[in-house]
Amino acid sequence: MNFQAVNDMQLGLLVVFLAGLLAGPRLRGLSGLLRWRDPALAVLAAASLFAYLNAFEMHGALGASHPFEFYHYYVGAAYFPELGYTGLYEASVIADLEDDPEHFDPRARVLNQRTYEYERRGQVRMRADEIKARFTPERWIDFKRDIAYFRSRAPQVWRSSRLQRDHGYNGTPVTTALLGGLARLVPAVPVGSFISAAAWLDPLIVLGAGAWIARMAGLTAGLLFVFLWAVNPFNAYGYTGGAYLRHLWLVAFALSIVCFSKGRAAVSGAFAALAAGLALFPALPVAALAARDLLRPDRVARLRERAPFWAALVGTGLALLLSTSLLSDPGPDSPWLAFRESIGVHAGALSPNHVGLASVFAFSPSHDLRAIEKRGPEGRVRDWRAESLDTLDSRSLAYRAVQLCFLVGIVLFLRGATPAGAWFAGLAAVYAFVPLSHYYWAVLCTAPLCFGFDRRSLVLLAGFWLGVTLLRQVDALDDVLDRLMFAVSALAGVYFAVVLGDGILRARSAATSGGPAR
Repeated sequence: MNFQAVNDMQLGLLVVFLAGLLAGPRLRGLSGLLRWRDPALAVLAAASLFAYLNAFEMHGALGASHPFEFYHYYVGAAYFPELGYTGLYEASVIADLEDDPEHFDPRARVLNQRTYEYERRGQVRMRADEIKARFTPERWIDFKRDIAYFRSRAPQVWRSSRLQRDHGYNGTPVTTALLGGLARLVPAVPVGSFISAAAWLDPLIVLGAGAWIARMAGLTAGLLFVFLWAVNPFNAYGYTGGAYLRHLWLVAFALSIVCFSKGRAAVSGAFAALAAGLALFPALPVAALAARDLLRPDRVARLRERAPFWAALVGTGLALLLSTSLLSDPGPDSPWLAFRESIGVHAGALSPNHVGLASVFAFSPSHDLRAIEKRGPEGRVRDWRAESLDTLDSRSLAYRAVQLCFLVGIVLFLRGATPAGAWFAGLAAVYAFVPLSHYYWAVLCTAPLCFGFDRRSLVLLAGFWLGVTLLRQVDALDDVLDRLMFAVSALAGVYFAVVLGDGILRARSAATSGGPAR
């Protein structure tokens, strides 16, 4: 199944789902039809999983696993003691030099993960002894064996050095401990067999989370979660499908919200700490929850009421921090300091696949990827980043003004939001202040959890996703990645603004009528 067919299927599923939501109030009196709600959701969930898996074609000739994702997250985590955050690409170059010398191109460019600048493979070759010295002879043999597997999966792509011009391995120390520990649990299993099995872990844990949600919040909620995860246009199989536990943070975040809503405060706090430890940005929704309580006149009572949540959050967070600080790292600093330095190298840089408010203000047709490409491929990514940051800087006044509007809207929303609704305000803050790669916005499948699967919140989310799916149907957008992300980011801004505004108005209406606070 090609990309267009998958997009069409997702579009159809979203149309059916949205139509069902809009028709729902008219069917209230037809109890016979409503008895088919959960079976209908089960069919939608199954169909969405079918579409997500590209009708079981997955990655085509590459199979179910995403070898390029595994290259970064399997190799990066399994050999972290030797590679750290800066050694993956250069060690791969030396492995190629030794095992595939006839195809070694000294002129091919690779990213230097220390400077975030490009260099030639020939320059890396000059550091071969220094790079190999980080490995024991046995570990170097194991590393070359694993690199040979990835080289064999897509030889032309590999030999082009395109994979060594990405962002490198940037998993947090918590991610490193989990992924690297799992890889070391099965050392006798050939790397290909391990990857083939591990590629199915993400769908399995999502189904497990759906079962947990169904048990805690009802079958309808569990089926909706699975459907929304699979039909989410930000959750395309082509990007992170078949990867190495790339959705564990999302499952932890979703379970944290559900447990919180159902009074399981300590479990919720532990899951929230795990989600933040794996992906960092889930810390903002947690901060929004704290801000919501601090904005209330009975703030002391609220904080005391949620003491189990905060105690579990802090305790689990400290346990994760201390235990992962003991990871072996080739550098002189602790893994967390090395991670901060690695992230800091490119944290201020935009990427063509980012979705966020910054992507709206940094875009210009004069330097989109197509315009840059016409100037020649040499240095095109670096040029794009530099010109996008210059454009963002030239519009800084308007950008900061819109950020301020979002901040005011978030504060007003929090004053009337339910505790669970505060998690959504944190996601709005992520949009306004932390540009993320588009696939991280798979997290929006948790937005309805924040509102108890309220019909209005589902309609707004389905409408937003329908708009994103339609944008992908426009060839002029879909053919140029940053142009598409600009349009998607602008639409996301409208979505967050509408939901925040709706929440503020509903809270004021409830206060005026004397109803319960949201």
